[in-house]
Amino acid sequence: MIGFRKHRYLKGESGYLGNVRDLLFKAWICCEQRNRGLTMATRTQILVRGIVQGVGFRPYILSLARNRDLRGSVLNNETGVLIDVEGEEDEIERFVADLPINPPPLSNIESFTRTDNLPIRSFRDFQILPSVASGPKFIPISADISTCEDCSRPGKWTESAIISAKRLLD
Repeated sequence: MIGFRKHRYLKGESGYLGNVRDLLFKAWICCEQRNRGLTMATRTQILVRGIVQGVGFRPYILSLARNRDLRGSVLNNETGVLIDVEGEEDEIERFVADLPINPPPLSNIESFTRTDNLPIRSFRDFQILPSVASGPKFIPISADISTCEDCSRPGKWTESAIISAKRLLD
């Protein structure tokens, strides 16, 4: 340890910052933790809006998160896709920066909002969770690229199948 006397303090813009020895020790601990990969985790929630449901967006998020060694979950909700991510702050920043770079071809990110510094939940890994629906729904849907051969086959769709599909969509 560096030998500073206890009565030596540093003064900052907002007053005294504390004992010099304690401050240097805290800085040293922080550097050691970062070098050993023991830095503090943080948690962020990101709500992505746009054409992000039914286009492979959740598996895309899962892949991005696992590549960055982040933990948490992703799910569809009534307004878009909700990402709850936990890990190193710099990795979360890179994750957020990567979101719009190479999304699934049919997706279209219109906007996203984020909430930082949430209480840590200590997720074990990153998972895709089932969709949640509670509240008013507004979800843009991507138009199909084209109808597949099987669906365009004559006689494929009977009257009862069309009625059943309409009920599911209502």
